[in-house]
Amino acid sequence: MGTFALLTVVLLVVPPQRDVEVEAGFDRATVRVGETVMLYVRVRAPGVAAPEVTEPELPGLVIVRSEDRSSFRFALPGGATREFYREYLLRTERVGEIVVPPIGVRVGGRTYETQALRLTVVSASAAERLRRGVEPGPAEEVAVRLWVEPETVYVGQQATLTSAVFFDANLRERLRREPEVRGPEIQGAWVTDLATPTSPERRAIAGREFYVQWFKRALFPVDSGILSIPAASVVYEVRRGLVYAPQTFEITSAPVRLAVLPLPEAGRPPEFSGAVGRFTVDAWLDRAELRVGEAANLTFEARGTGNLAGLVRPAMPGVEGFRVYEAGESAETVPQRDTWTGRKRFSWVLVPERTGRVVVPPISLAYFDPQTPGYEVMRTGPLALEVRPAAALPIAEGAGGLAIRYVKTSRARNLPVQVRSSPLFWALQGVPPLAVLLLLLRQRRRRRSDVPSGRFLRRSRLQGFERIRGLARDPQADVFGELRQLALRWLEQRFGLAGLSAAGKVQLQHALEDRGVPPALAAEVAGFIEECARYRFAPSPLSLEARGDAVQRAAALLASVDREAPPRRRRLSAPRAIALLLLPAGFQSDRFAEGLAAYRAGDYETAVRVFEAEVAGGRPDPHALYNLGNAYYEAGEAGRAVYAWLRAAEADPRDADVRHNLRLASGDDPVLRDALPAVPLTRDELALLFALVWYGAGVSWIAYLVAGSRSVRRAGMALTAAALLLAVLFARATAREPVAILLDENVALRAGPALQSEALLYLPVGTALRVKEERENWIRGERPGMGEGWIPRVNAGVL
Repeated sequence: MGTFALLTVVLLVVPPQRDVEVEAGFDRATVRVGETVMLYVRVRAPGVAAPEVTEPELPGLVIVRSEDRSSFRFALPGGATREFYREYLLRTERVGEIVVPPIGVRVGGRTYETQALRLTVVSASAAERLRRGVEPGPAEEVAVRLWVEPETVYVGQQATLTSAVFFDANLRERLRREPEVRGPEIQGAWVTDLATPTSPERRAIAGREFYVQWFKRALFPVDSGILSIPAASVVYEVRRGLVYAPQTFEITSAPVRLAVLPLPEAGRPPEFSGAVGRFTVDAWLDRAELRVGEAANLTFEARGTGNLAGLVRPAMPGVEGFRVYEAGESAETVPQRDTWTGRKRFSWVLVPERTGRVVVPPISLAYFDPQTPGYEVMRTGPLALEVRPAAALPIAEGAGGLAIRYVKTSRARNLPVQVRSSPLFWALQGVPPLAVLLLLLRQRRRRRSDVPSGRFLRRSRLQGFERIRGLARDPQADVFGELRQLALRWLEQRFGLAGLSAAGKVQLQHALEDRGVPPALAAEVAGFIEECARYRFAPSPLSLEARGDAVQRAAALLASVDREAPPRRRRLSAPRAIALLLLPAGFQSDRFAEGLAAYRAGDYETAVRVFEAEVAGGRPDPHALYNLGNAYYEAGEAGRAVYAWLRAAEADPRDADVRHNLRLASGDDPVLRDALPAVPLTRDELALLFALVWYGAGVSWIAYLVAGSRSVRRAGMALTAAALLLAVLFARATAREPVAILLDENVALRAGPALQSEALLYLPVGTALRVKEERENWIRGERPGMGEGWIPRVNAGVL
């Protein structure tokens, strides 16, 4: 064993005896009931073994989520040190002082305890205090007040806009419906709602009882100057008494103004990128050691109070001997009563190219603290990685030591089958139930025949008219009622219609036209049947001659209908059906080999152009899509690479290389994770599998109806259930929410579908958004932690 390897083993396995540090705490000492608070447990211990943390007793608190993370540091002498964090996001349930007993931590066979923790929880209503001068006046039954605190802020600093609506208790009980509160429309600031009670509270003000409803919003101005905030209003409807009609009133507040100061130039650090608030930073690696060619994830976290969604990725210092790739980012914000707090994380992928101990330099975040006021620069601690030589394995063709998996050297063996868009394919799924139905009808035909033949219909029509001709000579007989009933019954049997006796003239005419009867003839038949209904109840009966003429006319009309609309059968030839279902794959050119050669030569722009042409057809090769993503990635276009890899994953869900590259490029992005196929089958493969099982179920039921075997019946039931399950999986895969991948850098997320709309924030390339709406050239997208907004369609690829 070499000296370096021996030293590494000694550092990792036999750590020196150093003290174990254990501490715990809350991120705030006082919270309001219903709000969330963060409890952290930090353990710093020698070695790399993970500590065991006993679950704490949390009276009056509910765990929303918990998360563990670790970072490692190396020192000579000293060896390895692991710093372990466990964080609990807790929601307060009751008012009062909460005491959390000491939390036990077991490290190296010994148990340590943190100190006991105290948290004060106050009521939401008690914490809300009226600003001086906003109380309703003696003559006001309803009042709306609007104010902003503080009245002067810096660009990017949070200002809290409060709307308070006051209703006299006696008046509120006479309201006809819930009042409509209209907040001001604000331009020139990023706006988000803060946590407020959902129901009004009852409060005594100047000896009167009022219901008070609060609304709070956080404003983050984007430009200096005077920000004018329009008035808020409330619309309500009240009835003053039983003899009074309801009246509608609208009460408005006075508008307010916010003075916005520019950020000072003095003392501005070079790395300042616009962050305003108060933040702490941390960074950690997901592993302490790795081999050459493997990847480690570096995560940088900023936590604090301010507009976290607007934080931009900090500059990553160069790491000698490493290839560094930008990965994903995520934000988690928690709106409290008066502040907008949370955290934002940025990730990078580090791929070593040489062995040895490498130190990742500190990452800095510069921000302006309005409370000081002044600029601050927070830096993470240095992080160390031990890089060992790569495993001595033969390198096969198609496997490289790059961060992303190597390109495919050949086309996919079988192009994806495309059947889900073929109408004939889905029409053929009606064959099994139709075959079962026909067999059931055939078995019952011996006992009952509900479908008369054409000869039977003609014979029954002629016999019916012979009977009615005899009735026509009887002045008391209901000839026209019999004629109407005979004509309608014959038409129902002739065309397979039902309920014609209740149809009107126009409905009957349209029904006959739909069955191929010429329009003029259909109108004449419908008019004759209507005349029969009218003549039945005529004041004076028609003559015997007129009655005979009506019988002859009816016979001629029905004979014309039988002659003009004969049964028609449409056949689909078997060769044409097969040609429609099995679509050809198309001509394959030599572009794939050309693009592969350009990629190997390092000419990534040419490779992109060639592979784009290769996948331009209707059935793109999944390997060509994968190689297109690699070429885009190497050319520095990460967003287009992610979009191409997602298309490749949809075309071949079983390709592990695609998922590997997506993880390296975007980290564990929840939006991308939801966009990947949930099962290792394409939608077309699910459709084909459904068809196979569906036909098997049909054959089983036919065999059961013929032979009557119970085992065959059970098989039919099982196959039917399996087919329904596959149908559900196909429906879920087809109904997946579309995803938009940003193809360009710093795309503005706007408040509306217009370039003149307010820019809420700027998104980095490769950001994935859930598509909520597409309108002309705009997409309304949403992402957890960032809210939703509009982006131009040209800047995104939708899948």
